[in-house]
Amino acid sequence: MKKIFTFLIAIFLPIAGFAAELPNLDILSDADASLYTQIFLLQSEEEISAAQKLEKQLTDPFLMNEVLYQRYISDTYRTRGKELVSWMNKYYDMPGADRMVKLAKIKQASVRKAYVPRTISGGASIETAQSETWTAKKYTGSTNTKITKFKRAIRSGATKTARLILEDQSFKKKLTASDYGRLAGRLSFIYYTNGEFELAKKWGFVAADAKSEYGLWAMGLLYFKEEKYAESEKYFSEILDLEQINNARKTEAAFWAGKAADANGDRTNAKKYWEIAAAHPMAFYGALASV
Repeated sequence: MKKIFTFLIAIFLPIAGFAAELPNLDILSDADASLYTQIFLLQSEEEISAAQKLEKQLTDPFLMNEVLYQRYISDTYRTRGKELVSWMNKYYDMPGADRMVKLAKIKQASVRKAYVPRTISGGASIETAQSETWTAKKYTGSTNTKITKFKRAIRSGATKTARLILEDQSFKKKLTASDYGRLAGRLSFIYYTNGEFELAKKWGFVAADAKSEYGLWAMGLLYFKEEKYAESEKYFSEILDLEQINNARKTEAAFWAGKAADANGDRTNAKKYWEIAAAHPMAFYGALASV
């Protein structure tokens, strides 16, 4: 499978120049690109342990600075001072270094000065990719209790427990179709990261039909893995129309849609999607995972 990487060019070149010519650079394999995408999505939901397990499968450390950046600024990971020192020694000139310096002060760790070149447009801060919430509606009583149990099951990798909750018809009837789809999407994505692809597809269909971000991600990745690139592009492109996620997350989906289109021989559509990604350069640490 051809390996491509074009988004990095968007960080250092004007958007107009990037749109005019999108070179192919062999940087990440499809396997590592998929792993990085899963890691970023898991960490965005504070599923750090699951992300660390996938991290061991990586063969190329190219994006580990971004993985660690996202981990260190997360709400639940207990970042140590020596981790910040190590990060700053290696990546003091990367976007996000200023924030690492501030975090180091809180941790009372002495780190080197940040130096971020003024070659990146869009301001000094990185836009953090935000996924959809577990549910759009707030629930109470036994329904909320079940949702909480489902969250714990997903975060601990207890997929059978999570599946049984979703298969409870009385529980399903208490949710909106959209919220049921969102939960199904979470289960589908975890099945995908676990390598249980048939179950991922089963629940992915349910979630994608309900326009769940995670369901669309799972289906896009599944079809890309199966080399059914037209279907993969379809699901990734649908993420771009979701209202419940921000542009940084859509940047990642645009990049994957471009990969699928390019693999399918549709260079015109591939360039269209990559131009969408290039329009949000400050979200690049998530988009780089979508190479």
